[in-house]
Amino acid sequence: MAKKGLKADDLLDIISQDERILELLCTRLKKILMPAIREEFVELTATQSTELKKTIEKSSEDLIAKFCNTQSQRITDLELENQQLKSRLDEVENITRQDNLVIYGLRETVKIGSQRDVSQSAQQDTFQSAHQVGQSDVTAILDLCNISLGLQVRESDISFTYRINGKTKGKERPVLVRFVNRTARNAVYAARKTLKHTSLSGPVFINEHLTKLNSQLFAKTRGLVKEKLLHSTWTRDGLVYIRLTSSISERPARISSLQKLENLVSDKGTLS
Repeated sequence: MAKKGLKADDLLDIISQDERILELLCTRLKKILMPAIREEFVELTATQSTELKKTIEKSSEDLIAKFCNTQSQRITDLELENQQLKSRLDEVENITRQDNLVIYGLRETVKIGSQRDVSQSAQQDTFQSAHQVGQSDVTAILDLCNISLGLQVRESDISFTYRINGKTKGKERPVLVRFVNRTARNAVYAARKTLKHTSLSGPVFINEHLTKLNSQLFAKTRGLVKEKLLHSTWTRDGLVYIRLTSSISERPARISSLQKLENLVSDKGTLS
């Protein structure tokens, strides 16, 4: 006869004593609970995966941003250092050129042939021709300085001369002149304006031996003067200067970069 009013604990004891019933019960519970557990696990995994993905993406973005900022600052520092080195190199190069002048339009009375010949006699002839060219240029420079400019320059004041090869055909090559002392060089450069009133065979100009940077700046400032965006421009000691207006009280501005020139011209346009 079956017992009535079995308690839950008693029922569990009976079930636990019968392995067959326990196995059937576990199988039934698996069928009932596994889908719910699986669904919960999938949902939990998806949530954790999304959060983990967001965490990884955020960490990656932070690392990439930090790396980019570091590299950007490094590039900025390197660009600044490079600009400073270029500026120092240009200053040193300018110092080495301050004893030089470049004369344009000075007639070449002796020229070296353009054909190449490797024979010893040809090499000797070429050397002699080069010497004749140099001596001829020295004579022409002395005539220019002493006759046309009214100075007293001696051959001993000239260290060497050199014809600068250019791309323009049919024109006299500019001649680079290095003076032994700065006094003679400055006297020639100061007297260059009197060439406008001399009767030479063609136009002759005397310029300072500018570095590549200052040559580019001077070409830019001369163009702006022609466009009437600047009042005047000139070089002194190989450096480029400008005046924005004709005002006597305005101090000349030294131009050391295209950016500075653009800023000055832009400020002038804003003020006017």
